[in-house]
Amino acid sequence: MPVKPPPEPIAVLVILIVVALVGGLLWWVIRQTEKRTDGFRQFAESRSLRFIGRSTKFLHYFSAFDLFTRRSTPRTRQLSNLIHGPIRDCDIWIFDYYDTQVFSSKGSWARQSVICIESEALSLPRFSVLPVKIEHETNGAGGLFAPRRILKRMTRRLERDEIELAGRNKFYEKYRIGGPNAQAIQRLFDTSVNEMLEQLGSVSVEGDGCKMLIYRESRMAPVADLPEFVGEAISLYSLLKSSRSGRVGPSLD
Repeated sequence: MPVKPPPEPIAVLVILIVVALVGGLLWWVIRQTEKRTDGFRQFAESRSLRFIGRSTKFLHYFSAFDLFTRRSTPRTRQLSNLIHGPIRDCDIWIFDYYDTQVFSSKGSWARQSVICIESEALSLPRFSVLPVKIEHETNGAGGLFAPRRILKRMTRRLERDEIELAGRNKFYEKYRIGGPNAQAIQRLFDTSVNEMLEQLGSVSVEGDGCKMLIYRESRMAPVADLPEFVGEAISLYSLLKSSRSGRVGPSLD
């Protein structure tokens, strides 16, 4: 049997370089994940909130929202860096949400930082608010790494239930809003709520009963921006709570 010649030194060097690069990239990803988790933990401790971390058992708690139900194909879903606890007169959930479609030739994935606020002071009609620029992107080309593709189902449902707010042309330059109870939603989205959403830009908001969800599609909030993100959610909650559609609760100030 002929003896195989030893590998060329250049080939060995290339293999070693590839292995080193892959190993270095893997180490960097793990390190960044650990730093992010540490940042969320410190944020929770600084506000006397409970840090839960990685979890799937709380997914059912958010099942009423489109973000968690908009796909019917098999998928893996996970909450990461989960934080929970009371802030003033409401309960708040803060987490990173990972959603990956599996067994798909096209494939899709998404990840975003999400805040859910729950309060007895809320009595919201079911609604979804979607930024216009994301709606437009779902009509474009997509591929394996095209997170916007998974919004198509939500966009189609939003088109069926789309609601117009009289005199809010500036709002419709940035957002589309939909839900089954048009009159209640029109009352809920008064001038103050609309103006705040116009200022925030590119946020997705969902509401149902005593819960409100806010996130920016496919965007992970940097740890340093968590106080600002929570502040945005609390401010929007305060406006929705005090609107003509919901029960008026105690002031957050």
